[in-house]
Amino acid sequence: MNCRNCGHTLQDNQNFCGQCGKPIDSENGYHQPQIVTATDISISEEELSLFVGKKADLYLQKWRHNSRWNWPAFLFDAYWLMYRKMYLYCVLYLIIWFVWSNVIVASVFSEWNPVESPGLLPLVLFLCCIPKPVLGIFANKLYLHQAKRKITAIVQDQNKQESRETEITAVGGTNLVLPLTVLTIPYLLALLAGLLFFSKTVLMFNDALEKANVTTNKTVTNENEAPAIQPIAPEKRENSDRINILLLGGDSRNSEIQSSDSIMIVSIDPATKKVKLLSILRDTYVKIPGYGEDRISKAITMGGSSLAMRTVEEWAGIPIQYYVYMNLPGFINLTDVIGGVDIEVEKDMNYVDSNDDPTSMYQIHLKKGYQHLDGIKALQYVRFRHDALSDFARTERQRKFVKAVAKELLTTTTVMELPKLIEAIEPFIETNLNVDDMIKLGKLGFDIDTESIDSIQLPPMELIREKSVNGKAVLYVEEPEQIKSYVESILSDDSRTQSD
Repeated sequence: MNCRNCGHTLQDNQNFCGQCGKPIDSENGYHQPQIVTATDISISEEELSLFVGKKADLYLQKWRHNSRWNWPAFLFDAYWLMYRKMYLYCVLYLIIWFVWSNVIVASVFSEWNPVESPGLLPLVLFLCCIPKPVLGIFANKLYLHQAKRKITAIVQDQNKQESRETEITAVGGTNLVLPLTVLTIPYLLALLAGLLFFSKTVLMFNDALEKANVTTNKTVTNENEAPAIQPIAPEKRENSDRINILLLGGDSRNSEIQSSDSIMIVSIDPATKKVKLLSILRDTYVKIPGYGEDRISKAITMGGSSLAMRTVEEWAGIPIQYYVYMNLPGFINLTDVIGGVDIEVEKDMNYVDSNDDPTSMYQIHLKKGYQHLDGIKALQYVRFRHDALSDFARTERQRKFVKAVAKELLTTTTVMELPKLIEAIEPFIETNLNVDDMIKLGKLGFDIDTESIDSIQLPPMELIREKSVNGKAVLYVEEPEQIKSYVESILSDDSRTQSD
């Protein structure tokens, strides 16, 4: 008598093969492998084969070798479970998958938007699919447990002894129709819902872009007399090139252009994601192209924003690609649109302009302390200069306010909301930035650490000289090249993180 497993010659009354160790059956030389349940009921491979039906040999081999991986279960997950009539396991798997993908993964990526960060889509999909390989690893054990449980129930039922094989075949086997009808429709609906959501998000974003069609407004001054500066779109610039934006705050309470009450350069390095704020003292005496020498704040009244850009460009020695101008009402409305800002008012501030109505909103009355400023209060804060430091302290407060605005926007606004924000502020500004430029700069802004924004005064105190022109005090730099060298050193020094 030979072992049916390895062919080794067996001795009489031998219970196990001396070659392969398999148990021996006295009638056929090889004892059917048995799986003993908790109730000590023997389950033979023949019964398991009846239960499995299709691919029985494959699964018997997997169970003999304790194979862990199941490709069909990994690829078709819930379909495979229902196909193999593992209905309870299928329901449990779907619950686990739903909780994992819609609760755990969704909470981690709660702020993610496919339009804003499409690069995260593969990661999100990968994390959502983690239950699939887990099922692939444990599928064989689950299926064996299912088979043992069902077969044991039939063996223990005395009423089914005569039809045992038929009963085992009936509870086992496969069911192709049920998973196709029960699971395909929900899967398709879920896929359709996802596509609709993504499409709706993209359409809303594009619609907002169309509505936020910001165009460069022409001022009522002699704008055309000054040579226009051709802006360079951010996408056409090398990553190492800085983007310089000139912020101009007018002292006008209507559409008439008056002197720039505040002048500031926002210089952004796209490569390092660092920003420098350079505020220019408005009484700085400079050469205005085509108009001789005067206060830098007068350039906008002589040739509009284009001349103001060119004047700052030639004085500071850096290219200015963009400008943003707003008057006093525009500043108030812009601040209110973003919901105001939280800022530390460093001292009590009170000033009443005798030329104004005492109850005018332009009168300054602020208390010391950390507080939330709306548009009117914010305007009072950035305009106050009636103390010992005068315009020096005011430009520092203006830089402080711009940093607070940047922090507010980056913590309360998403890229998806940028078009809506642009549409809201458009009536209050004049700019040569188009919508695409604003969106690109806005997205770049989300990578900037507001705490590392460097704040600098121009000219620096060590270069300032005072003189009187036509009976009025002005500030000037003796050697124009000194200010250019100073600005160049500031922009090339990435180690600076504190305000001067």
